[in-house]
Amino acid sequence: MIELDGQPIGSQSIHGTRFAVMRTVDTGSWLGREYQGRGYGREMRAAVLGFALPVIALLGPAPLVMIAAAALLAGLGCEIFGVQWNIAIQ
Repeated sequence: MIELDGQPIGSQSIHGTRFAVMRTVDTGSWLGREYQGRGYGREMRAAVLGFALPVIALLGPAPLVMIAAAALLAGLGCEIFGVQWNIAIQ
């Protein structure tokens, strides 16, 4: 549950089915319409990817690159092996 000033405004989840075998995770989110377009969704995605990235990085470079690509396509920055990457989506 995502809260703003103690009020629920949305939710963000991350789930890995058979993670040890598949090495993938799924994310899902919901954000109230009145809170969209204000950066809350971006912050939610950054938080969940920030949680998943260190775990997935332990699996080696290929899964890490896939997560980093997803972060960049979502308009989020990411750090890979000490190098900060950002893409500005216009």
